[in-house]
Amino acid sequence: SGQGRSALDMLRSAVAANPSDFGTVSMLAQYEAVYGLRSKAIELRQRLASIDPTNRENLGDLYELLMMPADYGSIRGPDGAARFDARGWSSVPAEEQRRLLSDAEARNAEVAERLYSTLSAAAPYDIRFAGRRASAMRERGKFDEARKALVEVIDRAEKDGKATAAMYLEQGLYLDAVGEREASDASLKKATQLQDPKKHEVDLAVFELEARRGNPKRAVEILSGVVADLPTPANLIRLGVLQVVAQQYEEAERTLARAKKAITGTPSADEQRQLEMLAGGIAAGQRSEEHTSELQSRVDISYAVFCLKKK
Repeated sequence: SGQGRSALDMLRSAVAANPSDFGTVSMLAQYEAVYGLRSKAIELRQRLASIDPTNRENLGDLYELLMMPADYGSIRGPDGAARFDARGWSSVPAEEQRRLLSDAEARNAEVAERLYSTLSAAAPYDIRFAGRRASAMRERGKFDEARKALVEVIDRAEKDGKATAAMYLEQGLYLDAVGEREASDASLKKATQLQDPKKHEVDLAVFELEARRGNPKRAVEILSGVVADLPTPANLIRLGVLQVVAQQYEEAERTLARAKKAITGTPSADEQRQLEMLAGGIAAGQRSEEHTSELQSRVDISYAVFCLKKK
């Protein structure tokens, strides 16, 4: 987009003025990956790795970039410098472009594999990084390698008595994404058994999964358990929305009243908007079942907004 390109140019200028500012360089890397050249984003992530080699979030971003399809900026000469600019690349025959990109992609993948091996050795129970590898392998159609990345970490942790809820949650969400529902549920059950019973970190992920699966009543059941311990306005509003989706209008009305009481002081503009949307959904549902189609669209949109705001 035009705004994205403008932001990219501004960030490039900011980094040129202060090339060691970690936050600015990281933001530029994000914008380069979307609006610029992926190879530039790789260079920036590598620069950040030299500034802070312990930042695993940046190293994970670098790994993912290296595993993506290469662009012409990743095609290097013997001296390590990029061989082509945009104009030079446009003059290369299509068949030669494909060959060069394939070679560059293979080299990037080799670097990514070395990076993954190093980081895995340093943190053998890092399920999040294993999840990134699983996603990258899935994108390449290597489903066995994707599953293996997660299984290796979990098997190692189980053997050493260090398995956590987060490990089984990561595995369960991945298995659901590839359509292995039964295996996903088995992993999520293990995750639920290991979660902090007061924080409900697994339940907060699983209720959204059930909603996406089209099981609003199950989502309501899970989130109701969360709300019993964590009756925050945000959780109550989400519960009310799910109750409307499940056509539990009386329950939703009671939840709306609880949400209003849970807000201390004057509601923020965002909270007020969410409360009004929930109230509107309840009213539409109570008026007539003929509004089901219209209502479903409204609550689906509002529920998506609430979930996105959590991320």
